[in-house]
Amino acid sequence: MNDCCVSENRGKSFDLAVVGAGSAGFSAAITAAEQGAQVALIGHGTIGGTCVNIGCVPSKTLIRAAETLHQAGAAGRFAGISAKAHADDWRATVRQKDELVADLRRSKYADLLPAYNNISYVEGEARLAEGGVAINGDLIKAQRLVIVTGARPSVPSIPGIENVDYLTSTSALSLEALPKSLLVIGGGYIGAELAQMFARMGVKVTIVCRSQLLPAAEPEIAEALSGYFRDEGIQLKCGIAYKLTRQTDSGISLTVTRGDGRDETLTAELERLQELGQARFDATVADNLSSRNLSNALFAFVALLFVVIVGRLRRTVERGRSLVERLQRAFIARRRDIAGVEVGSVLLSSTRGASVGGDTHDAFTLDGRFAMFLVADVSGKGIDAAVDTALIKYSIRTLFVDDQDPGSIISRFARMYVASAEHAESFIALFLAILDLQDGTVRYASAGHEPAWAIFGQDVVSLATTGPIVSAALAPEFETRVLHLHPGDTLVIATDGLTESRDARGKMLGTAGVAVWLSELRGTPQADAEAIVRRIRRRSRRIKDDLAILIVRYAPRPLGGVSPQRTPLEVVAGR
Repeated sequence: MNDCCVSENRGKSFDLAVVGAGSAGFSAAITAAEQGAQVALIGHGTIGGTCVNIGCVPSKTLIRAAETLHQAGAAGRFAGISAKAHADDWRATVRQKDELVADLRRSKYADLLPAYNNISYVEGEARLAEGGVAINGDLIKAQRLVIVTGARPSVPSIPGIENVDYLTSTSALSLEALPKSLLVIGGGYIGAELAQMFARMGVKVTIVCRSQLLPAAEPEIAEALSGYFRDEGIQLKCGIAYKLTRQTDSGISLTVTRGDGRDETLTAELERLQELGQARFDATVADNLSSRNLSNALFAFVALLFVVIVGRLRRTVERGRSLVERLQRAFIARRRDIAGVEVGSVLLSSTRGASVGGDTHDAFTLDGRFAMFLVADVSGKGIDAAVDTALIKYSIRTLFVDDQDPGSIISRFARMYVASAEHAESFIALFLAILDLQDGTVRYASAGHEPAWAIFGQDVVSLATTGPIVSAALAPEFETRVLHLHPGDTLVIATDGLTESRDARGKMLGTAGVAVWLSELRGTPQADAEAIVRRIRRRSRRIKDDLAILIVRYAPRPLGGVSPQRTPLEVVAGR
């Protein structure tokens, strides 16, 4: 496979261009390639198409999970047998589904292409053009064209639906929390199987359809299935006409006209945003407590009540060094192992007799798919720095649960910081990287931070800042950039205590000096972090600035296939 960009194939002629990189597109491209054709396979978005990503695989996984609950409940049909089961962590079930989807997408699609040298995979939005296909204004020439772009969920023409936060068969499979009740519009096979799955998960479900359940099936089949659904507690409203739908304070309402001409209003109550946020907070704290990481729960509590308690802290807590150190140490999470990476870290204070200063770092994952790595430098000292450390860590973690775009996360954090900072001179410099543990993609953004470094084999590349510092007076938008790590590649993030360390003559080490040091290190990430500190101590009589170092080496578990292709740095979002 030639994994290419458009410019590399500009003007090149192919025997066949296949628009759509789903199952049909792959089948067409591979069949043609096996006959000796030169093929351009054009994809736009996630490779693999409907079945593996948003159709068969995710739906049947959750359906099978719900089936286990139903079987346990049905055990009482047999004398002397009782069983109970319940869904106590829906988000974990969804994460498991996502992991299976990612594994199959890689093994059944991405890992197949390298075996075909006469297939060139092109990423971009395709448009028909004279002589071939245009992608972002460039022409891919092809003698023949196959269009297999798939489909998307159809939204019924019900008055008011454009103003309703409705779900589709795609978004319903990605819900982070189970709704309290659900209206399923349409009694086809997709609506029927998802309705039964959610009902078995404990959701109150009503199916609404204009004719009968499974309208394309024989009436006897529809009648039998309707009986089974009613036995499982699913309400059926069939033979109706849709009149109006609207958003309510508690969820959604749907007004229908029954066969007797009378109107009836049905409702579905969704998880409110506040309840969902509280559920996420509870889940985070529970996760921390279950892993005995009590320090996270402590700084989560402090950060959540930041606005309420910070004034009292500042007025009543003695600004002694020992208290500050104890407080900050409580906010430094015990590093838990993250599968797929090796992590080394150092945190030092320039204050004599203290081991914690105004710098901080964090390495964290909730779902095992994405991991975040944070290094930050806060202004001020003492209790000010301690509270800001708590605010940064818990706020970034909380935003990370919903958003894997570092630029977006820092932008949202900056707006929150502007609203809560007490002193106009306050500022925070930080670097945030989010790693896809399955394919090595790193998305990163930085706020006025010292450059980070990526080590590709023997090459050390400096990663420049993508935005200004976060200050009490400024809340800009931040860019997200992307790079790809191969197994063994390393990301190094440090505060300015590294680049600004000085030798006996007062000369700073600088970015170039750090790059030289990094090119000479060959140990584990933890050994390398400690080796950097030893070099600083040999270079200077004492450390004169706080220092945080986080070294992350990509070490994925082998899943077969090939490593992702390395691509140059690029801006993927301007914020």
